[in-house]
Amino acid sequence: MDQTLNWSITGTIPACPQRRRAGRRPPARTTGDAIVGVNGRIRLGPEGKWFIPYYLDVGTGESRFTWQGIAGIGYQFGWGSVIAAWRYLDYDFKSGGVVESLNMNGGAIGVQFSF
Repeated sequence: MDQTLNWSITGTIPACPQRRRAGRRPPARTTGDAIVGVNGRIRLGPEGKWFIPYYLDVGTGESRFTWQGIAGIGYQFGWGSVIAAWRYLDYDFKSGGVVESLNMNGGAIGVQFSF
């Protein structure tokens, strides 16, 4: 994620004439969290070629709480597998920061090669 902080001040500031009245800069913000998770696949059918991939993690640290989950459907070939999945990611940062809450979700299609 790329963030930018913009500011613009209108009017006069007699006590501080040397200050810039407009500008932009990226906020200096790095967040580190410890996470714990599980992942795997649930095989379907007698041959197990169809499967449900899953992933779930939770964490905390510099953020108050974070979690993400991924689930979908996949098919196993001899050379690898094809997967269609949905991912949801949620961050709950501490209040007073540049960003206090963030969530993203969307679909994905992937190919996994086995060798």
